[in-house]
Amino acid sequence: MIQKFSLTFVLLILNAIAFISLFLLSNGQYKDYQESQGLNYEITSFTQALESIEIESKQLQESLKILRQNNNWFIDEPIQWPANNFSVNQIIHQLNLLKESAKFTYDELIETDQNLKDFGLDEPKLAFNLKKGSQSLNLLVGNSTPLGNKLYLYLPEKESVYVVESDLLKDDFLKINDLYRKQIFDIPNFEIDALNYQLQTSEKDNRAQLSVRLEKNINDHSWQFKSPLNVEADALLVAKTLQALTATGVEKFLPLEIVDSTMLGFDNPYIKLSLQGNKRRNTLILGNTLSDPSNKKSYYAKLEGNPTVFTVKGDQYDQFIKAHKDLREKNFIKINTDSISTVDISDLEHYTKLQKLENSEWQGLSLNENTPTKPFLADSEVIIGFIKHLNTLRAVDFFADNPTEEDLDTLNFNNPLLQILAFSNEENILTLNVVQHPDVEMLLLAKTQNDPTIYTVDKASYFKNFSAQPLFYKNRIIEKLPEAARILSVQIKDIQNDTLLLNYPSDELTENDSKNLLASLKEFKVARYVDTAILKQNNEDAMIDWNYELSFKIALPGDSEDKLEERIYYFNKRSSGSSQLARTANQNLVFELSQNLIQILDPFINSFELTPESMNQEVADPTIIEKISTLSLPEQ
Repeated sequence: MIQKFSLTFVLLILNAIAFISLFLLSNGQYKDYQESQGLNYEITSFTQALESIEIESKQLQESLKILRQNNNWFIDEPIQWPANNFSVNQIIHQLNLLKESAKFTYDELIETDQNLKDFGLDEPKLAFNLKKGSQSLNLLVGNSTPLGNKLYLYLPEKESVYVVESDLLKDDFLKINDLYRKQIFDIPNFEIDALNYQLQTSEKDNRAQLSVRLEKNINDHSWQFKSPLNVEADALLVAKTLQALTATGVEKFLPLEIVDSTMLGFDNPYIKLSLQGNKRRNTLILGNTLSDPSNKKSYYAKLEGNPTVFTVKGDQYDQFIKAHKDLREKNFIKINTDSISTVDISDLEHYTKLQKLENSEWQGLSLNENTPTKPFLADSEVIIGFIKHLNTLRAVDFFADNPTEEDLDTLNFNNPLLQILAFSNEENILTLNVVQHPDVEMLLLAKTQNDPTIYTVDKASYFKNFSAQPLFYKNRIIEKLPEAARILSVQIKDIQNDTLLLNYPSDELTENDSKNLLASLKEFKVARYVDTAILKQNNEDAMIDWNYELSFKIALPGDSEDKLEERIYYFNKRSSGSSQLARTANQNLVFELSQNLIQILDPFINSFELTPESMNQEVADPTIIEKISTLSLPEQ
């Protein structure tokens, strides 16, 4: 029994000795492995969990301290400011690439009667202090080697001097300005869901303090003002403003020793602007202004919670003085256009009703006292354009918000220049009234029934697109002949000279000219109608010279034989490239010719002689102009 115990005890001792021997051997091998890895291993093992970098350089007036915060880099000294992550990571990457081509210890320097000063390492031109936890690693960069293509690098913790490639640590390796983040705001544009700012009172124009807040609707990405009014914002303009705002950068940083909150205006800031998104907020505070020698304005600025003071360009932020108006949605009518079944348009003299038929065509009805009430076929394209312009009507500016009934009466909204009512079946979905702007002749004031805002709109474009005159909506096709109808002849006469300008088919036309002419006469379409009552009232009908007569004979298919008819129109000379008046023979209709018909008729009524060059003929020599003899003046 004792012999067995003794044997077991001996085996345990031998196992312990073997374990200790293996541990010492492996630990020695690990140390040898570490030594074999050299400089690159020392640096990369540190940078994998790097927490801070301190940089001292002869290029820098102050040391630079960079900290890692939430996987981002932040400059803590000499000023507090977010770092450019890319630039900092580039420094780390360059350090990770360092490999020695030679190495000698500090003791070896002493043995050869040398010291750190001989290699420029007593006062290094560049020094890095890397930290992780309680550990630190210093890298001191000294002089170039005699051949100039390498550098001396000293690690005090290892008491070793290394010879490394100089390209990795060349003079422009460290660019201090590149280490600071250029942008002021660090919230990505797509994350921003709110913008608010307070604008300080200006004693110059007595503008009251303004508080503005904009919020994003995450469902449809629209934007809404929450103050000073609860109104819709222009989503596109807000997006452009935010994009420009997040792209703005620091103009220059100010030294800490000149920072005076009162002097710079931060105690009573001019603008305090905040961006919110993803449960975080950036707030920029703008203080007093300053101007450079070229009179370009800048503002003193700082971020809330950050003592660093810098300047920003003035024009980037002065836009917010009027942003509560400029960013408002100016398309103030939004209705379901497909549901419109009836439209009533009235002014001080006319009242027209437009009705959508079951076949989706439109008819018009004039409800004026002195005109018949027989329905007329309306032009679908004109109605579609009318509704489109109505739904995209855009304000020039905002005249007033929340006016009282007394204000509306004073502006004549109880007797509008033009009123438009839109109905879906029998439900009134829009009431739009316009009146003359009290100060500007070229502008109108517009207001819808349920909108608390009075808008300013352009007068000329408004009356170009909207009218209460029935003729404005009348079908632009005066007559459309049946497919089987044939045009037998066409004549164009110059009435004043009693000459025949065109006699078709006697006069030969090109196939294309005859095709276009006959097609335009078979479907006689006009640009717009002219109110003859207005012409007579202004005595303008008597002043129009009807210079030309257009007549054409047609054969309409009948039961036993074709029925022959004639159409006659009169038109005057072309007043512009797109305007030429015409009328029917009985003068019931006066209208402007369509652009297509103007171009077709023009060659027949405005002939011109071809030049010799255009016909490849020889150009005649110019006639000699005789010199005028000088007349002698009588003596005084």
